Amino acid sequence: MATLKLKDLEESILCGHIIELPPEPSQIVRIFISSTFGDVVAERNILLQKAYPSLQQWCQRRGFDFQVVDMRWGVRSESAVDHSITALCLREIQTCQQISAGPNFVCFLGQRYGYRPLPAEIEEKEYNILSKCISADESSISLFKNWYKADQNAIPPRYVLQPITTKFQHYDDTDPANKELREKDSKLWMEVFEKLACLLRKAAQKAFDDGLINEETKHKYFMSVTEAEIRAATTVEDVDQRCLCFIRTLNNINDEDPASQTYTDVKENGKPKEEERTLLEDVRNNFIRKYFRQDNIHYYGVEWMEGGVNPSVPEHESYLEQFCKHFVTDIKQKLDKALKSKPWANLFSSELRDEIAHHINFCVSKCVVFCGRKDLLGEINQYVASTHTKPGHKPAVLFGFSGSGKTSVMAMLAKNSRKELGENCVTVLRFVGTSGQSTSVLQVLVSVCQQICHVYKIDVPSKTIWQSYNDLVAFIPVLLQEVSQSETKRPLLILIDSLDQLSDSHSPYSCNWLPKLCPPNVSIIVSSLPNEHNILENLLQSMPDENNYFQVKPLQEGAGKEIFDTWMSRINRQITPKQRKVFKDAFSRCRQPLFLKLAFDQACYWRSYTPISDLDLGDSVRSAIALLYGRLEKIHGETLVSHALGYITAARNGLSEAELEDVLSIDDEVLDDVYQFWSPPNPDMVRIPPLLWTRLKYDLNEYLVTRQANGKSVMALYHRQFIEAAKDRYLKDDTKKARHQVLAEFFLGKWSGVKKTIYLSQRKETYNADRKVAIQPMKFRKIYNMRKFRELPYHLLYAGDDDQLIEHAIGNFGFLNAVVSAASIQSAIEDLNLVLSERQGTELGEEVKLIRDAMRLARPTIEFAAGSTHKDVDKYLGLEFLGRLLQFVDKYPRCIGSLVNGTQDWCNRYRHSVLAPQRGCFPAPGGPLRTTLIGHRGDILDMAINQANMLLVTASRDFTVRIWDLENDDVIHTLQAHSDAVYCVAITNNGKWLVSGAADDSLIVWSLRTGEIIHRLPEIHSYYYLHAPLTTTHDSCRAVSVDNVNISVHDIIEGKRLQTLKGHTNAISCLKVTPDDKYIVSASDDTTVRIWNMDTAQIMHNITDHTNDITCLTVSSKYAVSGSRDKTSLVIDIVSGAIIHKLSSANQLAVYSVCVSPDETYLATGNGHQLTVWNIKDGQLLHTCSGHDSSIDCICVTYDSKYIVTGARDDIMVVWEADTGKMVHSLEGQQAIVSHLALAKYLVVSASLKSQYIKLWNISPEQAKEKRQTFPDKSGIVAVTSNCLYVVYRADNTQDVKVWDVEDGQDKYTLVGHTAEVTCLITTHDDKYVLSGGADKTVILWHIKSGEGMHIFPEQSNAIRHLNLNQSDSHFISVCADNTVSLWSIREKSMVALAPTTKHVTCAALADTNTMIYGTRESVLCVFNTKNNKTQTMKGHKSSIQCLVVSSDGKMLASSALDPFIIIWNIGKRKKLQTITMGKSDVEFDVNHLAFSDDGRFIASAASDKQVKLWRVQDGTLVTSQYVYSNVTAMKIKYYNIIGGTRIGQLLMLQIHYVENEDDDYFEDDISEFGSGFLPRRQTSSVCCSIL
Repeated sequence: MATLKLKDLEESILCGHIIELPPEPSQIVRIFISSTFGDVVAERNILLQKAYPSLQQWCQRRGFDFQVVDMRWGVRSESAVDHSITALCLREIQTCQQISAGPNFVCFLGQRYGYRPLPAEIEEKEYNILSKCISADESSISLFKNWYKADQNAIPPRYVLQPITTKFQHYDDTDPANKELREKDSKLWMEVFEKLACLLRKAAQKAFDDGLINEETKHKYFMSVTEAEIRAATTVEDVDQRCLCFIRTLNNINDEDPASQTYTDVKENGKPKEEERTLLEDVRNNFIRKYFRQDNIHYYGVEWMEGGVNPSVPEHESYLEQFCKHFVTDIKQKLDKALKSKPWANLFSSELRDEIAHHINFCVSKCVVFCGRKDLLGEINQYVASTHTKPGHKPAVLFGFSGSGKTSVMAMLAKNSRKELGENCVTVLRFVGTSGQSTSVLQVLVSVCQQICHVYKIDVPSKTIWQSYNDLVAFIPVLLQEVSQSETKRPLLILIDSLDQLSDSHSPYSCNWLPKLCPPNVSIIVSSLPNEHNILENLLQSMPDENNYFQVKPLQEGAGKEIFDTWMSRINRQITPKQRKVFKDAFSRCRQPLFLKLAFDQACYWRSYTPISDLDLGDSVRSAIALLYGRLEKIHGETLVSHALGYITAARNGLSEAELEDVLSIDDEVLDDVYQFWSPPNPDMVRIPPLLWTRLKYDLNEYLVTRQANGKSVMALYHRQFIEAAKDRYLKDDTKKARHQVLAEFFLGKWSGVKKTIYLSQRKETYNADRKVAIQPMKFRKIYNMRKFRELPYHLLYAGDDDQLIEHAIGNFGFLNAVVSAASIQSAIEDLNLVLSERQGTELGEEVKLIRDAMRLARPTIEFAAGSTHKDVDKYLGLEFLGRLLQFVDKYPRCIGSLVNGTQDWCNRYRHSVLAPQRGCFPAPGGPLRTTLIGHRGDILDMAINQANMLLVTASRDFTVRIWDLENDDVIHTLQAHSDAVYCVAITNNGKWLVSGAADDSLIVWSLRTGEIIHRLPEIHSYYYLHAPLTTTHDSCRAVSVDNVNISVHDIIEGKRLQTLKGHTNAISCLKVTPDDKYIVSASDDTTVRIWNMDTAQIMHNITDHTNDITCLTVSSKYAVSGSRDKTSLVIDIVSGAIIHKLSSANQLAVYSVCVSPDETYLATGNGHQLTVWNIKDGQLLHTCSGHDSSIDCICVTYDSKYIVTGARDDIMVVWEADTGKMVHSLEGQQAIVSHLALAKYLVVSASLKSQYIKLWNISPEQAKEKRQTFPDKSGIVAVTSNCLYVVYRADNTQDVKVWDVEDGQDKYTLVGHTAEVTCLITTHDDKYVLSGGADKTVILWHIKSGEGMHIFPEQSNAIRHLNLNQSDSHFISVCADNTVSLWSIREKSMVALAPTTKHVTCAALADTNTMIYGTRESVLCVFNTKNNKTQTMKGHKSSIQCLVVSSDGKMLASSALDPFIIIWNIGKRKKLQTITMGKSDVEFDVNHLAFSDDGRFIASAASDKQVKLWRVQDGTLVTSQYVYSNVTAMKIKYYNIIGGTRIGQLLMLQIHYVENEDDDYFEDDISEFGSGFLPRRQTSSVCCSIL
């Protein structure tokens, strides 16, 4: 590694070379605190109170986790039963050196040398030397030999100091009844300790004097733990940047003060320990000065006060404050400097390189301990090598039971990839679940694709692809094909381990995302458990060839012994023959590698003298884990172990060490157990002593692994088996709830900076103390608190604390908005799905479903915004919530009410201008629209659903076919083999095959599951631009298609043409196959319907009764039904060819759609815009249903024959009750003609020839009961009152007018008066009246509230085309179809003036009672003065004038045309004030609504892009815009609220929230928890009013 240059190393990482890498940059600042035991309590406490919290927040703001390791805080003794404390401390120092991003060691030295431990182990050679140097005193020799036993399992052998409890069994007895015995044994041990220490030091001195050992060896027996720690800390190269030392001298210590013994080394008689003083002076004056730079040492002189260091004494308080300040300042400086001087910092500056490096390091760690499995590795390598260069080969699948060693095998395959496939092989490796970016399938696929793009220098797609699962899955085959065809010819091997560990978002276990066929030079290997989530079963269904499946089988006994011995030799240990028999017997019962690892880890601790009766390895992996947990509980206490492991297991993504220590510190049950025999060292701070967790952590050893999650290094249990065992043991019922509750309180930050009362039951003491736990804001300055986002909802949910779950997560807008901004909307949806799964059937479940569905509806908009260049992406969620959830607040105040209130509060303080919905303005959740499928880049030309109702297939003008999973709305495959528009698709009944036909004159048979091309069949598709019929037989064996004017029948399995049916003389418009597969029925533009024998290809019947083009055809078991432009439908007996019924409706309109009900009782036909339902047996008309304004192009019937669904060219769908003909739903929102419909039970899929979007609708009977929230307008002729109480619209019969009451969602009045079509509507400014104009040449004034007709104005010269009012509502202007423009007085009820005749008048407005303004198609504005009868013109537009509006003061006019300009005019001076440019000049704009704000500062526009835009009049700049999901049909502004209606019947009310000086940094850097999460940063001028 040292010889590699940075650039070469970067490239090696990106190419996936399995090499040893420099350490990954740590996001942890971990500092070991070293000091003597009792003399620096005051210093420790002030650091805990002030320094640590300050540094923790400072680090968090920079993305670091601050951790302190103080092994002596909170414990009463430096000894331990197993004499492990010194080793633990030294290991912790090493850990700090490895993982700390900056400083890692701080020592405090006073006037005590400190505890000097006995050596825990002595090598045999050294032991023998010391034995000879021990005095001849028999008792001394006996003492030495009794406490040190030879361990022959060590190589070379060692003598081990025996645990204290082997001689004094009550030493650590926690039973209160044995208190006296415990105290007695403690005293006896101290006597033994002193004798042994004295004996060993004398022997070591004599051995040194005799030249038998060196100074370093001798010093081990004299050295204190503190000195050992300092020496260990200085073994690193950059001591200057890593270590600090604080030296305190207490002047004039009073030896008479009993407290002085705490601060100095003294004997029991009070005399100084000279040996200790000499050693301390050497450390302070020599060692420290030698290894520590002078500016890293702080010296303090403090006068002695009675009792020692006392913070309440001003002088001591000043010293402690100064000490604390120095500590904080030095740590910050050291960290800043360390980050700048990182030699490999740039190597991991890329998030992608960082992710790849993590998996390489993980792989290396697995390979280091790997043994065996040569045969399995050989088989997989042989498969990869033999298929790698072949087109269409399948991925290799590795499977085996939990603990079988799959991950290690995958690691070795990665390591050997360059050996097997060539040195230039690119290896893309992901171990799922081991990093923060490898938990979801979307994250894995994104990082995999990014790595491939970088290495092969393939253009990276837009950001939107990385955020869209569907687009990404479609991109992968294209990417792999580019790799295959790359000029570099570099082999690519992709390995993805543990598919079962993927989170459940995007349904990853179906493996639809996995390419089932690999192009040449690309190979894929995946691994999974065999029985988890049906992954293996799903893979076998899509890839049934078993040659690519490899099972990881149990180890052979011989192989297990060989691996065991290899592992033992690596650590220089062995076991005795009797112990080997114990191992052999256990392994014969369970030959899994994981069991072998567990057995080995236990055998590592076996001493040669360990009794055989104490050796138990279990007989299965689970029992071995249970034994491990049991041993840990015995050593460390059941409470600590059960709670610590319970928390780690309960955490959604593991816990960092700092988090776990904090969590244990707010767990009163743990603290009550810890502080049984001594009180907390500081009554104002109660925490768990770090030593306790550290001991447990090291005893867990490799079973506790570190991985990345949400930007932090967290701990998790090593393997699934450990997790499951911990769940069974530590997370049962109420215990599980209790663990989640504490975790929830931690991630809430409930006890941060707040005192919490605890009662210590054994000591009968109560403390109201700070637990010093980390704060949990939503953001640390610019860094989001991803840990909180991921963990908090999870723990509140499983704690059963629904009120807190609502208040702080799912009902908290600040929280949800932060999650969407920091992660994605999908992440928030997944959390809501989790809550929904646990609260199904409850009222909370209902609310969560509505919120979830609102986010699903908003998802396309937010994902589009996230992928665009918009800076204010975060605004969208709030506006979407307001636009979709406001209407549910009264019914659901608990969660939705809380969420909406928080959203409104956020909106009021948002530092950008927005148009904020004040009512439900957008399609609402809980309504029929479920979601929109986005992915195609061209219009949808055909679609089909398979019989299982699980998969949707769509064909598009973008040359692709997409297969969608209707359960989760995700794309499964994007099929890209056609070279022209794909016009038709069909799915076989068995769900195996898909057939597509395109304008490239090819028919392709695909595997529906794998997306593999099975056959490509040539045909002539010259008539596809007219008709593209395609179907398959019900036995799933044949495809029936068109070849020019002929019919071709293909064998799907063999890929060959079976028959060609000739007879039609013009384009074939329809093809169907009867359910028994005996007959083909076809229809053609030659006006004939033909019935063919499938087997003989002969024409059975030729029906010639139609006299015009046949537009539609359907078949049932008995009948064929055709519809034609000749306005008739024929019901034909298939067998006889006889015409049973010839049906024509009363409206005498062309038939464009037909459908027979599944039960064959009725026939539905689309006769023009009407649905007609017929009894199929007797031909009787059952219903004639009106609801569409244009021709019905498609009809389908639900599986139970209860409902009929129609789609028409008026952009809407209607659901009808078959029995009654009653309209059940009107589905509005396709926003284009509805040309395709398909049904999956009660799920309707709609698509359009004029749109690339697919809509999914729920039409279940329950849905029909929901209250309608939209007004049922279909005409687009709408007027709304400014107070948002009423909507006035044209009725379905076109002659009447309806008044819709907004509050109750019902039509209140029908205004009957016109005798011909109503053409325009306008409400007065005072909201009392509405004017209606009609083709009957009349204008009628209506009273809205009463529904009464107030006056019919005299008939005008022609049909009324346009109406407008002046501001005082005294006059209106009308435009007739003959271009007459007239002015009328409402009060006088008569015409006042008539403008000169002008050609092609399009619209008009009134500035005052004397000034009439009208626009023309010739782009001219005419201003007619009624006083002097003069007309002036204003020119500025380049196309037909579309809309005119006058400001409320009558001084300004705004005009729009089909050009990209809105022009503001000064009416009095007849000149331009401002020209607003909306876009490029070569684009046609269709601004059909304009409105001035009351004060004239702003103008709003609405166009066919479905956006409402707000412009500043003064300078013509765009202030903000809002997408409203439909074209606007009416618009006005009142009190800074934009009021209007939309084409889909939504009433708009958008509040203008205007911010003069917008601020991108509009929230506080640190966000407190218990508010909404956001605080206004500073005041800027804003305007927002509400009329509600």
